[in-house]
Amino acid sequence: MSNLQKFISRLDLPKSNNSECTRFSLRKISINHSRVIIDLFDKPSKYETVIGESVIKFRKFNLCSHEFRVSIIDLKNPEVAIISKNVKSSGEKDDSLFSFPWNITIDDIKISGGKLRSKAFDESSGIKTRRSLIDFADLDLQSIDFDANDIDINDSINWKFSIGNLSFTEKSGFNLRKFSIDEGIFTNKKLNLQTLTLKTEDTDISSDVKLVYDQVEDFKDFENKVFISVDFFNSYLTLADLSYFIKDYEEKRA
Repeated sequence: MSNLQKFISRLDLPKSNNSECTRFSLRKISINHSRVIIDLFDKPSKYETVIGESVIKFRKFNLCSHEFRVSIIDLKNPEVAIISKNVKSSGEKDDSLFSFPWNITIDDIKISGGKLRSKAFDESSGIKTRRSLIDFADLDLQSIDFDANDIDINDSINWKFSIGNLSFTEKSGFNLRKFSIDEGIFTNKKLNLQTLTLKTEDTDISSDVKLVYDQVEDFKDFENKVFISVDFFNSYLTLADLSYFIKDYEEKRA
């Protein structure tokens, strides 16, 4: 019997009046140096996660009402590897990306010393790694530190969040020293990012960002259906940092 099966077997699960719903109390989850591998049979992806000393503390956990409230998620030295295969779309409409029947509030999320490895494999061409550019099909993020708070995710798509800091180093050499958002609001019609800050060694950007669309599904056709407006203040962007994203600027990097 696995540790997870032993944990579930020890839970006290009294039946509620609703025969289709089971209630139980969950206050804290502690994880120490665990490895999780998820291989989705109906999806062309495989996920592998190594979790260091981590703690999740709940204020409320209710499967019946699809609601849970978390006081803190504290992940130390997590490592995540994602291998995915690019496949052609079947042409069928898929609304799963925007269907979210849960109500979740999280007071604080902290990640320290994290690692993320993500590869998208194309059977026709294989993986093409570009060491001097950031390749979103072959990401390798190290030294990830992340702090977010006041997260409110609900089934009415009126989500709120705040990012105190995100920093990491990518294998290309790109070093994000700070990324923060004072307040983010995501709805059916807009995404507002108030006081977005992005800092590297050579770049300092401070801005208010607004994305406007007719419906959330428009993100599937981002280039044609999502409109972006940005107000910059006291900002500067160097060609050295652009060179990690645009091949023609590689020679601009010192």
